[in-house]
Amino acid sequence: MRINSGKLEKPEELADFLQKRIGENVKVDGSLIELGEKNNLKARQVKTYIKRFLHNRGLRERFRVLVNKDEITLQMIETEEEEINATP
Repeated sequence: MRINSGKLEKPEELADFLQKRIGENVKVDGSLIELGEKNNLKARQVKTYIKRFLHNRGLRERFRVLVNKDEITLQMIETEEEEINATP
């Protein structure tokens, strides 16, 4: 299973958090996090762990967690302030 951490500042922290929860080696390569295929984790369970991690760090309102089969993506949510600043 793959996790694309997108614009998350420290994907290593998310990898450590997941490793403690699932008890399996987690590899980090830039913004991609690879989970092993040994256990029978469902994407829904991993999504819940990621949302819990984001909540603990106070980032839950800034990121959306999307699941597509065995790939999970963290998508940054644009706030109204960012949208206003982006317009010319």
